[in-house]
Amino acid sequence: MDNLERLAVKRDAALMAYTAVIKANRLTGHIDMGALVSASNASTSAHMAWSNAYDLELGSRYDLEECSACCGAGILEEGICAECFEHCDIHNDDD
Repeated sequence: MDNLERLAVKRDAALMAYTAVIKANRLTGHIDMGALVSASNASTSAHMAWSNAYDLELGSRYDLEECSACCGAGILEEGICAECFEHCDIHNDDD
């Protein structure tokens, strides 16, 4: 399991724990603010860790020097347009 998948599992588990606290609060009619805030912070932290890793993973797949001639989107390492996922011509500033 790669880092992104591991962080996604952690993010999902934290969200499920947060949801469980909310359900418990509804069932008991008592709002445990300490548990709610703690679960919320853990869920937010796990989501941010996953989001940052996702952005790094996605960003590393783009060549920022080139863009597609068809729509101006970035070009993936494989030479594929990030918008239409086709092999598009590369925009040339000399044109």
